[in-house]
Amino acid sequence: MTVVIHPKNMPDTVSRGYSQARIDKGHISISGMVGRVGEFKPVGADMTSQARQAFANIETILAEMDKNLSDISKVTSYLIEPRKHLQEYSDVWKEVFTEEPYPCHTLIGVHQLVQEAYLVEIDVEIASG
Repeated sequence: MTVVIHPKNMPDTVSRGYSQARIDKGHISISGMVGRVGEFKPVGADMTSQARQAFANIETILAEMDKNLSDISKVTSYLIEPRKHLQEYSDVWKEVFTEEPYPCHTLIGVHQLVQEAYLVEIDVEIASG
């Protein structure tokens, strides 16, 4: 059975043809989150504020499923100019994930995200069981 999660305080993604999150046989996938508030307004122009907000958006979705950040098993992060922003992103990562077991992490440098103002996009998975 598949369950789709669409928190009421998050932008409508159904009209865009995708789900904020879904649960398939216990496995949870959360769509890429950016550092935005409201519909699509970036929270700030710096990596630190955007990364913090992206993780806060992930927390909002996790709360809908009675989960939290410590339940995450895999993170994929997409960074604009990773050499420039890696330290800021790593500092936020250490704020979010403070103890073992840490999630697996793949960090990918990209040329651009959906809007030019975004510096980071993060998607996560939570394993079943």
